[in-house]
Amino acid sequence: MFRSKKLTGTVFNHMALTMSGGYKAQSVDCHDRDTQRRYAGYLWLEISLTHRLNEKLKTRWLLENEHQLHQALICCRVTGPALEDAPCFSNSFAGIYNFHGVRARIQLLRQRLEKEQELIDETMQQRKAVRYRRSIRFCHMCIGSAEGLVNMSCGHRICCLCMSSLPCQADRSSQAPLYECGLCWKTACAVTSHWEQILNPA
Repeated sequence: MFRSKKLTGTVFNHMALTMSGGYKAQSVDCHDRDTQRRYAGYLWLEISLTHRLNEKLKTRWLLENEHQLHQALICCRVTGPALEDAPCFSNSFAGIYNFHGVRARIQLLRQRLEKEQELIDETMQQRKAVRYRRSIRFCHMCIGSAEGLVNMSCGHRICCLCMSSLPCQADRSSQAPLYECGLCWKTACAVTSHWEQILNPA
């Protein structure tokens, strides 16, 4: 029912998935057609997994916000799901193929797909338990906690206890704390929920 509504979403833009630390770029300079086809296959798989991940991110967002979307708040501005940017399917520049990088991103996407499916399953179970009478809020890391939840710019919701275990650094310009999310491994900051601003105006 709520899918037919037209939402005005503020979606956080993120940089493309990258792996740092131990995952160093190991490129192959080769114009062989077999190498081109093999790299194209990896790239196609990365694009396909990215689209699948975005579908699960949208599904989880709709499940978590269905209660509010059925209210009069539907006309208000809400924070939309934080989606991933899919890579472009194009020929590698100058015949240089970063097989190690694309394989690392594929592994990360598969891990995120598995985790998002777990969150979707948990959300659906909790929705049935409360009989759809209220919104679903729980920590995406420890699942059990529903207290002291913080919305992150990466799209995940984390409790204060789990957040205290995340690597943290200060933003150079605003000096705001930046955390490395333990679910998507992105650098993210805490954000204020638009729902809380609307429901509890100052």
